[in-house]
Amino acid sequence: MESILITPSNRQDLELLTSIAQRMGLKTKLFTEEEKEALGMAYLINEADRGKTVSREEVMKKLEE
Repeated sequence: MESILITPSNRQDLELLTSIAQRMGLKTKLFTEEEKEALGMAYLINEADRGKTVSREEVMKKLEE
């Protein structure tokens, strides 16, 4: 099943949305900013092109920029 991630603009909206979801019998999970960043990084890693290789020189050049 697919999921939805909603980021409310304030605490009141967060509580309202959580309450509505719970009344509908839906599971809810609150994520910290760090957890959202980790999910984003996991997604990017999963989507990365693993077939392409890059030389050490190219990596070092990018790090110097």
